[in-house]
Amino acid sequence: MSTPTVRTAAELLCDSAETCKLSFGCQGFDDAFGGGVPVHGVTEICGEAGAGKTQLCLQLTLQAQLPVECGGLGAGKAVYLSCGEGAFPLKRLNQLADSVAARYADAGVTADKLMDSVLIQTVDSVDGQFEVMESALPELLRKQRGQVRIVVIDSIAGTFRSDERFTDLNASTDGGGSGGDGRTQLSSSRKRPRTQAQARAEDLFKFSALLKRLSFEHDIPVVVANQASADFDRTQHVVSLDADYHLPHLKTKPALGLTWSTCVSQRLMLMRRQKLAPPAYQQHQQHQ
Repeated sequence: MSTPTVRTAAELLCDSAETCKLSFGCQGFDDAFGGGVPVHGVTEICGEAGAGKTQLCLQLTLQAQLPVECGGLGAGKAVYLSCGEGAFPLKRLNQLADSVAARYADAGVTADKLMDSVLIQTVDSVDGQFEVMESALPELLRKQRGQVRIVVIDSIAGTFRSDERFTDLNASTDGGGSGGDGRTQLSSSRKRPRTQAQARAEDLFKFSALLKRLSFEHDIPVVVANQASADFDRTQHVVSLDADYHLPHLKTKPALGLTWSTCVSQRLMLMRRQKLAPPAYQQHQQHQ
């Protein structure tokens, strides 16, 4: 392991990776995030089903490939990990690619180039996620050094919430290693904590540390989608400290609890509202 380089504050201030932002492709989101998604760190997009999490993840997957002057990070690859969320929405991605290509045709962007630069990996277990984060993805980033522009995980909760170690009250508390069900060695170097909550917390902390390390080592943003669950106790809200003031009618909260909320660098929560867009906006959309 190499020794981290000591840098001055002035050097960091001039480092483009510290100041560069990936545009959402939506001015409202960009304004809320101070210009877009930071290159360093883990950005979470959470919300209930149908709120648009995957839609925004797909948008960022394509947006990252655009030239810097168009709000992107330059031509390159995008890695999309589809984790426990069913079939990958390939048709929707293709539709978005056509739309993005039409908007930035003058910059030489084509739908074929965008689609050809998206690398998709399907993962259906927590063990699979760790295997990708610890081995497959670092190896890919080394081979594609400087060519990968973004890593998207959709979603973090899809596999963690369905893992039997965190849902089966009779789950074994033995140490790491492959069990009778053929599970891979997720925790070979440590003993599993006594409770499922501790087990999940430890794995979430480890997972987020892997994501952040890859983000800083390769100067790429990591975007993670997260599900939402019903919020019956609003005394300790995990969305934000002032969520009750700004969102008094919010009845959901990000999945995976307070533990995961401390792991992300910034969070965007999407909600579905029964409210029509202003008439002027509707007329504008009809003429597009």
